[in-house]
Amino acid sequence: RRDVSCDETGFIGDLPSSDLSHYLDNSVWRMLPDFDAVVSIKTTMAQLRPDSEAFLDTQIRPLEVDAAKRQDFADRLRALGPGPYVGISWNSGVALYRRSSHYFTLDEVFDTIGRSQATFVNLNYVDDADDLRRLEEAVGAGRIVNFTDIDKRDDFDTVAALIASLDLVVGVNNAVLELAGAVDAPACFCAFSPENAWRGMGQDGRDAYHKSVRVFMPLATGDRHSVLDQVDEAVRQCAVYQQG
Repeated sequence: RRDVSCDETGFIGDLPSSDLSHYLDNSVWRMLPDFDAVVSIKTTMAQLRPDSEAFLDTQIRPLEVDAAKRQDFADRLRALGPGPYVGISWNSGVALYRRSSHYFTLDEVFDTIGRSQATFVNLNYVDDADDLRRLEEAVGAGRIVNFTDIDKRDDFDTVAALIASLDLVVGVNNAVLELAGAVDAPACFCAFSPENAWRGMGQDGRDAYHKSVRVFMPLATGDRHSVLDQVDEAVRQCAVYQQG
């Protein structure tokens, strides 16, 4: 059991026990009377495929991106200054309390960008004008690029081309990360929640689905800072590779 802060009551205050906050929030709790039975199956995939041997050992052909769009983004990025160019997506369109542990806090985004001289590119597909304003205030204007002429939520073709033009993608458990893996782009899956630990069962911590994706997990329970350290090292390695 744990204490519930005043800020959390709006999300989980209706629950009879704080233990249920690992699975439910107020909105889901209010829907439960509409069902005859409720079964939690959140770890079904990990249970059915417990190790890398349980996955099909086949070479999945990456999605092809629009070459002209990819080149256009590469040219636009180079015009902004030196790389590496790192895409970052820190949350999801599903903003439920029970999923918040999967995503970056804004302070963690500040930390990630502030550690490096890389050029970061916003890949979030939710309405994040306030987040971007606070980011610019915290780390300085120009530290994170936001291409406003593309629909990052629905135009997968263009977003895939942007992702393919980047040196690295830093993401969480959302569509951006899966798209990066689908186009075979180098990516870091920040698996803050132990619920996603099973994804790192590939060789050298590679993702179970996408060989271009590395899964970064806390080195100790709850040690989210160690995930940021791993991201920092991955960005540093990109910079070293670019320098020759």
